[in-house]
Amino acid sequence: MKIAKALLFTLMFMSGLFWFMSWNWTLGDYPPVEQMLSIQGKVVSISGRQNKGTGWLTLESGDRTLGFTLWIGRKTLKQYGDLTGKEVLVKVHPKSDFTSKKYTPRVSHLELVGGPVVADYTIEREKYFDYMKSADGLILFFRTLFFIFMALFALCFFKRGGKS
Repeated sequence: MKIAKALLFTLMFMSGLFWFMSWNWTLGDYPPVEQMLSIQGKVVSISGRQNKGTGWLTLESGDRTLGFTLWIGRKTLKQYGDLTGKEVLVKVHPKSDFTSKKYTPRVSHLELVGGPVVADYTIEREKYFDYMKSADGLILFFRTLFFIFMALFALCFFKRGGKS
């Protein structure tokens, strides 16, 4: 019986962890557009393997040169020509760390100043929330499992009356 209790405890813990993680993911990944950090500057360079989703954008804003990770395809960038030297508006996550030498903030929104939008954050955000809505059934299933395992866990460790 001790093995069954240990297994039940493990399952309950894992389903609870999944429940918390699935709830927490939706809160901070895609904040509203108004909360995004906007940076305007001149493009110094765009490099990397754009078709693989691992490109880099170097932007000169004021007296600083900032590096960003760019997840925009090569075909999309070709539509707008060479962006080097052009004024752009970039939006990144508000909790982006510009002091890290290892990681650079990811560009969520990129548009030419006075021109077209190259990568639209609102469309990306809507796609994410549509995906989360379709995944709600699965998440609801695991949340229900969590409560069932919690009830079973309580029943295993507490006797229902009788001798104590």
